[in-house]
Amino acid sequence: MEQIIRYKGKWYKINSSKYESEQQTFSITNLLLKDNLKSEDAYIKYYENLRSEHKLLYPEFHKCNKNSGSH
Repeated sequence: MEQIIRYKGKWYKINSSKYESEQQTFSITNLLLKDNLKSEDAYIKYYENLRSEHKLLYPEFHKCNKNSGSH
């Protein structure tokens, strides 16, 4: 599916990279434009948000991993 975004009055088509999902590319593009971040910082923030969502959605998984020493 094509993602289209409007920025400063112009419409842009977003093409996802080969190694990224469309959702990831769209989320990172939004972070770059809205928060005016560098690309490295946008990726860091994206993965921080993803980790916090996973902790909320799968709390039992994280409890098990704390005991195994993998986190």
